[in-house]
Amino acid sequence: IKKALSMNIILTAIVWDEKKPLAMINNKVYSEGKEIAVGLILEKINPTSVILNDSGNEVMVPLRKPIKNE
Repeated sequence: IKKALSMNIILTAIVWDEKKPLAMINNKVYSEGKEIAVGLILEKINPTSVILNDSGNEVMVPLRKPIKNE
C-alpha cells in the first residue's frame, strides 16, 4: 500500500471490453498486468474500478466521478 498511498493515483477513464479493457491512470493508458510504478501493477480492470497490486497488497481504486459545472 506504500506506493499507492505515496503516489496520487487518479483513475479518470475506463474503456470497458471483456477481453481487452483499458484504464487511464494519471493521464496514461494501461492494460491489465502493466506496471504503473516500481512494485505497483495494474492487476484487474473492472467496469467502474481497478485493482492495483502494491507489492503483494491489493488496492481498489474507484473511477473518479466527473465534476459537474453548476
